[in-house]
Amino acid sequence: MGKLKKFTAILLALLTLTAFGVLFSGCNSDDEPTVPYNAFYDATKWEYMTNNSGASLDGGEKPVSLDDGSIRFFRANQAYKLGDNSNGTISFLLKATHDFSIWLNSGSKDNNDSNSYRLEHLNNQLQLCISNAPNTAAAVIGSDYQSGEWNRFDVTFATENGVTEISVSVNGVSAALTAGNVSGVTVENNILSHTMPAGFETGEYFAVKVWYACDYVQLKPVELANIADIPVVAAIGDSITEGACAENFYTDAYPEQLQTMLGGKYNVINFGMSGRTARTDMASYDTNPIGWMKNKQFDGVKAIVPDIAIVKLGSNDSKTSNRPVTTKENFKEAFSRIIGELQKINPEMVIYICTSATAYSSLYDISNENIENIIIPVQLEVAEEYGCAVIDMHEYTKNKPHLYADTIHPNTRGYTMMAEIFAQVIRETEFGLTQDFLADIDSRYSEQN
Repeated sequence: MGKLKKFTAILLALLTLTAFGVLFSGCNSDDEPTVPYNAFYDATKWEYMTNNSGASLDGGEKPVSLDDGSIRFFRANQAYKLGDNSNGTISFLLKATHDFSIWLNSGSKDNNDSNSYRLEHLNNQLQLCISNAPNTAAAVIGSDYQSGEWNRFDVTFATENGVTEISVSVNGVSAALTAGNVSGVTVENNILSHTMPAGFETGEYFAVKVWYACDYVQLKPVELANIADIPVVAAIGDSITEGACAENFYTDAYPEQLQTMLGGKYNVINFGMSGRTARTDMASYDTNPIGWMKNKQFDGVKAIVPDIAIVKLGSNDSKTSNRPVTTKENFKEAFSRIIGELQKINPEMVIYICTSATAYSSLYDISNENIENIIIPVQLEVAEEYGCAVIDMHEYTKNKPHLYADTIHPNTRGYTMMAEIFAQVIRETEFGLTQDFLADIDSRYSEQN
């Protein structure tokens, strides 16, 4: 184990200098520090992972580069060709909520054809895993790692004669490794030793996998530890937030278009879930609870602690088939609970309440009459009581059936209009929704244009 011990000694002496080994710093004309450039943190350089030896893409959202120098992953299986790290140290800052899997030294970007070592957080446990036993801890990592906070990782590899040795430092301290139950693995002096079986070949890829709505990963160069995070925008809602009927579910939903419009100055996360209601007192029609607050989306919001929330719930509460039937009383109780819980998560959170979009038919039992007579009056009342701004999406979607895909859900162009309105609100607050701006929206999104 002498080779890895030498690596570890060098690592501890140079902790403040490493950041994936290739990190370019720059200065402006006044010699003030600027955010370093590194292709690893450039979202355009990442690729979708593939399945079955490249036969198909593994769908999901693309990562986003943010103005604080970080890169963000959500509902994503993405890979980057980092280069061979069989001998050396990979260093990064990581902020994650709940579970993730990061593939180190991966042999390819394919889910089903890739040997790799993996840093994972699963079931409240930080661990090192190996691709031939992907969900079993080869070694449990004992450290001061904190979910939802920035943590520094330095993972050191030494590979020789078919044996790989791995050590991990978390937040500048050598982590205690406890052996798991994986064949070919031993742990001694906090160093994992793996005797690679025949055909086990690592490679140059670094992959990030997060999928559930409560799972989120953000990576940042170690030398940017003191750079403040940019504001997080949580898009909260049902299928219209999630992106139903958009041409591309992952890129054309309004939160994803909003992220593009706002650029790296904001971090927009889609916490929409189809079919969900504000009410939690009804039976679900699928395997998930019907109430939005009882699903992983709410867990994700609690974990990430947004600065801004756009709440667009209520269309499914209008359904004529709901039992018990929706009334102003039970809808207000449920909707008020959501807003109250958001304010508990972050008392400084700016919350925008959207009125429910116009429904052009009774498809899925949604009732525009109930939207206008029950849902919207409550949304306005709750907004006033809790001091939230209102975005009147019902009014903005009136007389625009051409922006709908199925009379209930917007098409991609309809989602673009919504994103424009939200972008104006976030940049200028609700006072940015001037009559001139809204007249321009009506003109540009008319049936003739």
